[in-house]
Amino acid sequence: MKKLLVFVLVVVVITVIVLLVSIKPVNYTLPEVVVRKVTIEREQKVEGESFSQEEKMKENEMDKSQKYVEGEVLVKFKQDLTPEEIDTFLSQYDLKVKKIISGIGVYNLELPQGVKVEDIIEKLKQDRRVEYAEPNYLFKLY
Repeated sequence: MKKLLVFVLVVVVITVIVLLVSIKPVNYTLPEVVVRKVTIEREQKVEGESFSQEEKMKENEMDKSQKYVEGEVLVKFKQDLTPEEIDTFLSQYDLKVKKIISGIGVYNLELPQGVKVEDIIEKLKQDRRVEYAEPNYLFKLY
């Protein structure tokens, strides 16, 4: 009985050694991550967070007949744009990033003083770098 136990133990040890020796390291390359350098002027709101008092006041001051936020547009860029091309685009139109809706890749952009939403939308729609551009529409939940 003792010999059988020693034999089984030796077989198990040899099997473990063979398995350990046969393991080969795996070379895995992590996918490339593109980091976009964009200046964001205020923090993004996480769903469920409350609005600040200042933002509530701005909302109350808005003209009730407006269908969109004056001075803001939503832009989605074409996928093949590099971060440098986006920076160039923003500089060209003198736009500032308010926030990025990362789940869908849409930029909420602030217009320069005195530029009308309708005018800039028409220009942006003609730009080959833009997938779509639209006003930042207001929606009321009743």
